[in-house]
Amino acid sequence: QSIERFLKIFKSPKIFAFEPNPEIFKQTNQIYKDYKNIIINNLGIAKNERNMPLNVTINSGNSSFHDLTKDSEWLKIRSKQFNTTPDNYITKKVNVNCTTLDNYCEQEKIENIDILKIDTQGFEDEVLLGSNNLIKEKKIKFIEVEIMFDQVYTKTMSFNDIESKLHNNYKLYGIDYQGFKNLSEGYMFAMDALYINK
Repeated sequence: QSIERFLKIFKSPKIFAFEPNPEIFKQTNQIYKDYKNIIINNLGIAKNERNMPLNVTINSGNSSFHDLTKDSEWLKIRSKQFNTTPDNYITKKVNVNCTTLDNYCEQEKIENIDILKIDTQGFEDEVLLGSNNLIKEKKIKFIEVEIMFDQVYTKTMSFNDIESKLHNNYKLYGIDYQGFKNLSEGYMFAMDALYINK
């Protein structure tokens, strides 16, 4: 989704994408195999280099390094939507290699990033910690990060989790509320926050 969005906004952008799920990586890599300006990596991004189990869900967009919160309203509704049970919403666990964005950019000789888009299902703070040098050296212009406030995963994020890693170098630029018309809909409350380099 993000690749398609950026291809519509920019003319021939250089895109480095990261997909830890091996099956989705293969599908995405096949779609963009003829694009020389798009590099897709079968890696997770974390605060340090390590191998980690990824919870693969029936709806791949909900896959996460964090466990789902059992008995959450979100999980009950999502399971019904995909004709399964909450216990079967995670279909398997796969071990994936993770690196830091600092290390990746150093290895690939990437000196600056215009937009860092982070949508990692509750793992956003780890991505930012692994980008610490890039952030401190002001090598990223914009950071767009999803923040989920509901108890979808066993670890939830807050503005403080994000701001504490960015406040010295970035300021909040805009908020995109993700489509819920009112708070009583309730089963998932998330938004994208856009930060700009000061």
